[in-house]
Amino acid sequence: MKKKGLLFTIITLLIFDLLTAYLTLPTLSLHNPGLWFIVLINLAAVSLTIYGIYFPVRQGWKKSRISVFITAGLAVAMLVGAIFSSQMVNARAYSKILSIETTEHQELPKVSDIRKIPLMDTESSKVLGNRKIGALNEIVSQFEVSDAYMTIAYKDMPVKVSALKYAGFWKWINNKKNGVPGYVMVDPGNLTAEYVELSEGMKYVPSAYLGEDLARHIYFRYPTTFFDDIHFEVDESGKPYYVASTYEYTIGLFGGKKINGAIVVDPVSGEMNKYGVNDLPQWVDIVYNGDYIARYFDIYGKLINGFWNSLFGQKGLIESTTTTTYNSDGESVRDNDFGYIVRDNDVYVYTGITAVTNDESNIGYLMANERTGEIRVSYFESTDEDSVMRAAEGEVQEKRYRASFPSLIDVNGTAAYVMVLKDNLGLVKMYAIVDASQYSHMAVDDSLEKALSIFSKGTAVTGDMKEKNITVKRVELVTVGGETMVYLVDDEDNIYYSEFSGELLLIEEGMNITIETDGTVFKLKK
Repeated sequence: MKKKGLLFTIITLLIFDLLTAYLTLPTLSLHNPGLWFIVLINLAAVSLTIYGIYFPVRQGWKKSRISVFITAGLAVAMLVGAIFSSQMVNARAYSKILSIETTEHQELPKVSDIRKIPLMDTESSKVLGNRKIGALNEIVSQFEVSDAYMTIAYKDMPVKVSALKYAGFWKWINNKKNGVPGYVMVDPGNLTAEYVELSEGMKYVPSAYLGEDLARHIYFRYPTTFFDDIHFEVDESGKPYYVASTYEYTIGLFGGKKINGAIVVDPVSGEMNKYGVNDLPQWVDIVYNGDYIARYFDIYGKLINGFWNSLFGQKGLIESTTTTTYNSDGESVRDNDFGYIVRDNDVYVYTGITAVTNDESNIGYLMANERTGEIRVSYFESTDEDSVMRAAEGEVQEKRYRASFPSLIDVNGTAAYVMVLKDNLGLVKMYAIVDASQYSHMAVDDSLEKALSIFSKGTAVTGDMKEKNITVKRVELVTVGGETMVYLVDDEDNIYYSEFSGELLLIEEGMNITIETDGTVFKLKK
């Protein structure tokens, strides 16, 4: 009977372990505290069983003491490992997890880069994506658009992509043979959404179940690899993939989460490959996401002068900014948010930096490459994002629009925030440009070009200036925001504008002239 009791416990634990492994996917590594807990539960159960079996004959302690000592020793080792993995013991090591370069130059995106800045936020993208799918009756009854819109570089321009997902367990049962049929791509510049239908459906996705659940599919291929942030991307041909960041613990047993690469999965075939940070396919855009960067930058900013200073003196503490934004239900959320820009077909994320003890203004900003993890920090004083968002909203307060998180740009040498203003449905209605150092100086209009023109008095260049010969069909002087602007219409009905200057008075209808233009702003070629 005694052996049967112990055998029953072991079989029960074996079933428990298999179910736990299948459901929770514990990484098989000494650096995984969850695995230690599972082992402790097993040892504790065996110790109690042995003690209980022999307790009636007063031999419980004698028979169970070996397993009790092993259990206690493991618990102590886990506690010691946690202490020696903590920020208190390893403040310097934690402050060096990210590779941060400080520059004295304000390397802000130029206004000519504005087409590579996705001003539309995720909430507005959801609205467009849901409307697009809502018009497809055969799709909307079985699938939903995932809320996880990712900003990626597609052919060197920013787009937001999100895969469809199964609308529940029974929808998966009914459709798993063919898989998820497509994804949504949103163009944040043109405010349009496109549904991309695949020739073959995606079977290994986060919304699937059992063996087709994507996290489980990855786990059983790489059970000893830590991974998270499974997200959707597409390559330059539009082929869909899922990317999961891989990481390791570099401080003590359980501390210092450091990203070391990614697992790239073909959701159609289920094939996958693991890459180091330096070996990633060029089209992969997101390995170090904004939340990871903000979290470890905040740790760096907190521990920059040591652990005890972070608790008591708090001298020189800095952190990434948080803002109040509103979701599609009108609910306020206080969290990190980010601006994005595409450069050299990579996505860069950036946000403000503020002093912990005085968060009413920014002292600089950080910009990070989401593929390589390279981070550059530039220090200069500016208004914090929350203030400029509220200021822009106040400019059109009668409309009750909400501002998206702003992006910093350089408008003719002036640091300025640019953002969109949305109605209560999440649709983009207006654009706002706000001076980063003096937020009373702003421009709000229903056109981005007009807002830039008002803010910069018509001198903002939104693209590369190219020389062009035109025949003037019409020329007019227009007062915009108290400033006189010169508007030209050529014989192809293209419209150009510029800040007024005396030489432009010589332009007459029917003249052939040479201008330098980005397609909107022009300068007279001398």
